[in-house]
Amino acid sequence: ARRRREARAPRASANGRPTHRLMCWVGGEMLERMPAVGPDGAACGSHLINVARGGIADEAAVAAALHAGTLTSYASDVFDQEPLPADHPLLGCPGFIGTPHIGGATREAQDRVGLQIAAAVLAVLDGRVPEDGVVGVA
Repeated sequence: ARRRREARAPRASANGRPTHRLMCWVGGEMLERMPAVGPDGAACGSHLINVARGGIADEAAVAAALHAGTLTSYASDVFDQEPLPADHPLLGCPGFIGTPHIGGATREAQDRVGLQIAAAVLAVLDGRVPEDGVVGVA
């Protein structure tokens, strides 16, 4: 049985891989159900952050919700099309904060990737399969 997606918090963060089941997972229906009040009853608006992958949030529905005031703010660094074209509907929305997909460009992320690559190379040289797998190997 398919579970109904609930939206009970005034803030939500989308974090996940873009599988076929998650594409446009956050859409108009979910955005409409997000309350604009906190658990204490204080008005705080409804806010969505997408740091997962482009396609998880239905960008047309997000833009419509921002214009309608159903959604107070939307922040994302991942989009269906990257970079965003100059005429993308989100760019003219109130409450939209967008950055280029550069989350992996921090010094910490680069250090971590370097260590993962070194560990993978050492594993292969030792005759083992790297813990994180090998991309492109069947």
